[in-house]
Amino acid sequence: MRDLAFIDPERVNKDVIDRSFDDTYVNTNLDANALDLEQMLWLFISVSLEHLEHLDLSMNNLGGETSPMPRFLASMRNLRYLNLYGIYFAGTVPPQFINLSRLQYLDLGNTVRSTDITVFTNLPALQQLCLNGMDLSSINDWPQKLNTIPSLRVVDLSYCWHDRADQKLPYFNLTKLEKHDLSVSDFNHTIASCWFWKAKGLKHLYL
Repeated sequence: MRDLAFIDPERVNKDVIDRSFDDTYVNTNLDANALDLEQMLWLFISVSLEHLEHLDLSMNNLGGETSPMPRFLASMRNLRYLNLYGIYFAGTVPPQFINLSRLQYLDLGNTVRSTDITVFTNLPALQQLCLNGMDLSSINDWPQKLNTIPSLRVVDLSYCWHDRADQKLPYFNLTKLEKHDLSVSDFNHTIASCWFWKAKGLKHLYL
């Protein structure tokens, strides 16, 4: 299994996996969509994830809304793709996420209610960021922080509360931004005053 690049363990029970994997080898792609908690925890314990590049855990139940986002995710330094969509967590995104310096795609849609997005400003390779369903009203300077991630090409802020989206930016750094989704969102000011109108390269804007 030296060349293993993809694992899809959906509907496979623990005993079958136990007989099939040698944890000394490397996986680069794990799709565990719709796995239950027992199988998921076993996989993380039994399979080496040091070189994992693609991890999709979307729409799983990992302990309910009272459980914090697992910090061990931040130890997977080779991740390029991380999808946690639809997994409800308590608290905020762990600051250890700054370790994911190779991450290009991050989907935290419908995960935490709100978080300090400063952690995302330390992800130099990040191209697509999905925070749909998040309450941004408690983050005073979120437009300025978002503006410090020049690698962003796609930003999904649909179903969000967009207080303070009218903040003035001293300079516009999101020169690569091509797609911005703001559909089904609430604003406490006119849309015409929002920061994203400065994105000259914008090709897709959803309001």
